Amino acid sequence: MSSTTVISSLIVSFILGYLVSYLNFFQTLASIFTDYSSIENKNSLLYTFIFLTVCFFIIIILIKPLTKEEAKNSKEYPFQTSAREQLARRGSF
Repeated sequence: MSSTTVISSLIVSFILGYLVSYLNFFQTLASIFTDYSSIENKNSLLYTFIFLTVCFFIIIILIKPLTKEEAKNSKEYPFQTSAREQLARRGSF
């Protein structure tokens, strides 16, 4: 995976997180659910739920290649040995 993909996904994640906090997204969503009986158009709640679900799956789809690449790169990572073996190698055990 190229570094531009990683950088662009980090930038998108930061922008989305900033917008969520700036627009009080969760507070607005909570107020929608608490005022459910006063909503005239119940379809808007359904559309909001579908939109959030689609956004969640898009994020998961974008993160999956990153995790596969990291797993592929870290096969020789030293934490695959036991802690006792590592301490014995260092002479600390």
